[in-house]
Amino acid sequence: GGNPSSTTAAGSGGRLAVFADEFDYWLGKATAYSGAGSVTDYTGSPGSVYYSVLNNVRNRTLIIDNNNKLPFTPGFQNNRIKDLTNIYTDTGRSWLMDLIELDEVRLINGGHLLVNPAIIDRSLTVGKYVGDQTYTPSGALHVVNQQSLYALTPDLTDLDMSTYSYPGGQVYLPPEFYCENVIISVQGTLGAVTDLTVGPGCELWLSAQGTTHNSGVAGVFHFDSLTLDGGKIFRVDGDQETFITIDADTLVVMGGGLISIPYLKITSMNVTIEDGSNIVANQTKVNVTNCGNLQTEGNYARRGQGLTAGSGPTGGGHGGSGGRGNYPASITPSDKVGRAFGNVYDPRFTGCPGGRSSGLGGMGG
Repeated sequence: GGNPSSTTAAGSGGRLAVFADEFDYWLGKATAYSGAGSVTDYTGSPGSVYYSVLNNVRNRTLIIDNNNKLPFTPGFQNNRIKDLTNIYTDTGRSWLMDLIELDEVRLINGGHLLVNPAIIDRSLTVGKYVGDQTYTPSGALHVVNQQSLYALTPDLTDLDMSTYSYPGGQVYLPPEFYCENVIISVQGTLGAVTDLTVGPGCELWLSAQGTTHNSGVAGVFHFDSLTLDGGKIFRVDGDQETFITIDADTLVVMGGGLISIPYLKITSMNVTIEDGSNIVANQTKVNVTNCGNLQTEGNYARRGQGLTAGSGPTGGGHGGSGGRGNYPASITPSDKVGRAFGNVYDPRFTGCPGGRSSGLGGMGG
């Protein structure tokens, strides 16, 4: 792809195809990198390199490689496709516009691949996927509605590329599976895997729309065993006020492991949480819509909400009442703070925001 001038955007990589009966002793390299933008957001998408070589046995290889140039800041939220239906607004991914049978797909150096979402009645057959596990995020495959990725070969115990499944998309992994230095995002269905180990550098992102094949219930993820061996579990839809349930017969969170999910339920028969690990259910959103069960009392918009004031606003309540602040004495004491609410053994609601000089303040617990 071409490099831009000044602050204009770079071009994407092109398409290169090589067909040969024999292919020996070539030490060169064929590339289809995008151009480099003057700032990160202006960088183009990777192109594609395709080899079809006979050498007695036909080998068809597709390479998506963007030379570690990403048109977005590295990080999970920036890698998600914003509009699955509009090819004109997507950037950062190489699009496979038609389906062919492939022996190998290499997604490396930040190369992201998306099969055209309009293709829903045919299959893309791939012998194996190759990633790099060296760049965060590594190469990645995006699986959208009515598309499925089957990675079920008997000798596959880990995956060296990231996968993003969207609502209606399905990713099938081996029953016993280990991930390291990749992202596995589940807004669709995570299938086949029953014993999952989330290793160092691996991030598992769950959503209230996603599920596992042996659950079938949106927002419920069932495993026979789930082990965090230095890996992390987060929430895709962090601002949604719906529960995500991790249902594991055996749950082990080893040192360095992290589960950080607002609105989290964990059901398990055997739980081990080692020293140095964390399970966090903090809410990150300030102006929630169901705090305190939507019950209006007195001067409160909601039961546990703190009182807004030009000076001395009060704190929000939940497990206890909020801080009193320095609200004028003319206000009755019962209206000074966010009240306690909720059930000790069946918590269902987020804490309520405190007050501030205008609008709502920070979240309660």
